[in-house]
Amino acid sequence: MQNVFYDFMFYSVGVKWMVATAYADNVRSCRRAERLGFRSSGIMPEQHLGTDGVLHDVIWFQLSERDWRARRKWVCSPIWRAGYWIGALA
Repeated sequence: MQNVFYDFMFYSVGVKWMVATAYADNVRSCRRAERLGFRSSGIMPEQHLGTDGVLHDVIWFQLSERDWRARRKWVCSPIWRAGYWIGALA
């Protein structure tokens, strides 16, 4: 489903890049961003005051249109599974 969202944002809306942030100690969120195609672009120390009253380091991730275009060929190649096409985009 994120493939459709990324295609819409990059090709219909015309954005050039998107960002995501995660606490540096939140390994699951960082891995998720990387699985979605985002690359780490920097760490901002003590950037966000959490609900626990502690300042947390924040990692910034970015996904550019160029990176998505290169990744899209692999992500959206059609795969036949269980009687329907997965990942095929018109």
